[in-house]
Amino acid sequence: MKDNNGNFISPAEFIPIAESTNLINHIGKIVIEGTFKIVKEYFNDKNIVFSINISGKQLEDPEFINYLKIKISEYETSPHKINFEITESLLINNLDENISKLYKIKELGIGLSLDDFGTGYSSLARLKLLPFDELKIDKIFIDNIAVNKQDEEIVNVIIKLSHSLDMIVVAKGVENKEQYELLKRLGCDYYQGFYFSKPGPVEKLRFS
Repeated sequence: MKDNNGNFISPAEFIPIAESTNLINHIGKIVIEGTFKIVKEYFNDKNIVFSINISGKQLEDPEFINYLKIKISEYETSPHKINFEITESLLINNLDENISKLYKIKELGIGLSLDDFGTGYSSLARLKLLPFDELKIDKIFIDNIAVNKQDEEIVNVIIKLSHSLDMIVVAKGVENKEQYELLKRLGCDYYQGFYFSKPGPVEKLRFS
């Protein structure tokens, strides 16, 4: 996002403002609908899954599930091509209600990722109640994994725990070969970071 002067504004700056002013639901709908449109136009016949970050405000919206049903039907999009990423800290409030909504989202066929794991407040007892398909290890544990034995052990435990709960594991912030090779040896399933690719336009994905 850019301001009126054309300066780039990072999500870390504008997302909290959007949430505090309740604009996040409007922004979220633009992102969801835009993604559904892209999938329908270019990727319905390709084995690609698109991930969308979902805010706590969106989960709290009583019309959110119905909105998803309408858009899936409108765009004739396979919900299996869509994955929602939700940070564990968003689940603290109204836990029972949020869990119920997550199960309803899964019933639609949309995948669920627990994002930034390790930076929030989820207990292990709570983790087993959550219907996530995927767990994403926060970058803070990946940065020094190749040189810090404690970080390596933490990541190793997270990977084993996730697999025991039948969840796929994604490491975020992989920036070099040493991190990648260590994570691969530890059994990580997927990797995300500048070592593989920097963010780019959808056109680059379309023609790659």
